Amino acid sequence: MNTFREKGYTSESIRMLESEEGQLNAVFACFGSAAQHSYFFEDALGKFLLVYHKIFKKSLTLQDFENIETKIEQKTSGALLKELRKHVAIHDNTIEQCLDNALQKRNFLIHRFFRETEKFHTKKGRMEMLRELVGIEKELEKATRLIDGMRVALSKAKDKNIKANKRDSTSDSLFTISVNMPE
Repeated sequence: MNTFREKGYTSESIRMLESEEGQLNAVFACFGSAAQHSYFFEDALGKFLLVYHKIFKKSLTLQDFENIETKIEQKTSGALLKELRKHVAIHDNTIEQCLDNALQKRNFLIHRFFRETEKFHTKKGRMEMLRELVGIEKELEKATRLIDGMRVALSKAKDKNIKANKRDSTSDSLFTISVNMPE
């Protein structure tokens, strides 16, 4: 239980975990929070693609932009990540693995998490579910921050008119990406 106190949970929150009802409520609350982070991940992918299209599509009318936006909104997280990879090469396997892992955990959360209903029947199982949900949320959060960072970097690079393959020597970059710039 120390980890709960370290995270700032109150003694009331910890007491809630003593009953089966409280544990189940916590599982459902954590699922909701993880699902919300799943949405943030998907939204970050979509925003990156919108910025990419806005920057690199030369003759983009408002109608074209709205059509792109509608198409992006209709795609799954996996399809969005696949499209992002058509336009961006990430030069760090750790980052690639993080994005793949986030997608895998997102899909597990949304499509299969509650199929393991036997875990509901024991305290140990419910606590395992809570740990799993917190881990999924952290993975999704990390991937979302990475995608958001790439979107911001892309926007700033365009604003500064940085040429391809020219790296800012004063940068504290954690990783690099290459962006396909259509002619």
